Amino acid sequence: MEHIMKPDTSPPSLPFYSIPVLAKEDHVSEKSVRRWINNGDLIAHLFGNLLRVSASDKSLFERTRRGANLAGKGVQ
Repeated sequence: MEHIMKPDTSPPSLPFYSIPVLAKEDHVSEKSVRRWINNGDLIAHLFGNLLRVSASDKSLFERTRRGANLAGKGVQ
């Protein structure tokens, strides 16, 4: 007998961060976090009217930003 699996409609298991939480963790203003999102540097997801950043997008942004900061200081 063949088993048919239904699509997974459960919410993602990754944590999502709000803008105030990200700002506090990174020791920057909420305005800076919003600027990163508006510039396309940080990916955000809209859930209804809530803007959230996934843990994986936060990690990617941090790795990319760290590399850009080091490159600007002459580190390769």
